[in-house]
Amino acid sequence: MKNFFKSDFLKIFLALFFIASGVWVLNFVSAGSLISSAVSAFMSPVQQIANSVSKLATESLKRKETEENYKKQISNLKEEVRKLRTITADYYDTKRENAQFLKFYKIKKQDQSLEFKVATIESKDPTDMFGGFLINKGSSSGIIKNATVMTESGIVGRVAQVTQNNSKVVTIFSPDFKASAVSANAGESGMGIVSGNAKLFKENLVGMFYLSAQNNIKPDDIVVTTGKGRVYPKNIPVGKVKEIKQDSFDSSFYATVEPFCELNNLSEVFVITNFLGKEK
Repeated sequence: MKNFFKSDFLKIFLALFFIASGVWVLNFVSAGSLISSAVSAFMSPVQQIANSVSKLATESLKRKETEENYKKQISNLKEEVRKLRTITADYYDTKRENAQFLKFYKIKKQDQSLEFKVATIESKDPTDMFGGFLINKGSSSGIIKNATVMTESGIVGRVAQVTQNNSKVVTIFSPDFKASAVSANAGESGMGIVSGNAKLFKENLVGMFYLSAQNNIKPDDIVVTTGKGRVYPKNIPVGKVKEIKQDSFDSSFYATVEPFCELNNLSEVFVITNFLGKEK
C-alpha cells in the first residue's frame, strides 16, 4: 500500500484533479458562455484521462494484492516441501540404520558379547599406501586403540590412533596389522598370523604367515580370527585362501589370502568396542 501512495498513477491523478477543480471554479465565477463552452470542451478529455488513470490505479492495486497472495502461497508451499524433505531424510536414516544392524545380525548372533559402534568413513589417509582411512567416531563414542574394524563381510583393520571425535584405521593390507588366524577347515595345523605387505597389496591380497610345514590348508579354505591375544574377537571372517607358498628366504610356509572386505566400496564400518575375552 505504501508503494501505491508513491506511484506515478497517484501523482498524475492528483495533478488532473487539481486542474479540473481550477477549471470548475473558473467556470463557476464566469458568466460567459464562451468560457463555459471552452471549459466543457477542455474537461471532456481530461475527465476521460482521469477515468483511465483511476482504472489503471485500481487494476494496479488488484495486481499488487494478487502478487502478495501468490508470494504467500509460494512461501507456504516451500515450507511444506521443507517439512516433507525432513521427514524423508529421517525415514532414510532410519532405514539405513536398520539395514546396518541387519548386516551385523549374523555375526552378533554367533557372539552375543559383541558390542559395536557404526562409523562413517570421512576421508582416506593420503600418507598410507595400504588404504588407511579416518572415521567419524572417537573416544567420546567409546572407541579405543586397537579396536577391531569390520563390515558384515569380515575384518577390515584396526584402530591405530584415537582422538575425541575421530579415529585413524590401518587396514588388513598393512604390515602394521597383525592378527592370529586359522583355516576353519584345517584346525590347529592351519594357524598363522595374517598381515599385509606392499607386494601382496598390489594383488589385493594379504599373507597368512608362519604356517606349520604340516599344515592342511587348501585353496578356497575360509580364514577366521582365532581370538588369541585378546585383541580381536574370535571367528571374525578374514578371507579365502588363494594358494600356499614357501618363503624363499627362510623356507617357511605361508598362504595368500583374498580378504572379504573391499576397500574401494567402503563407506561405513563397524567398530567392535567390547567382546568376551577382550584384553583389559
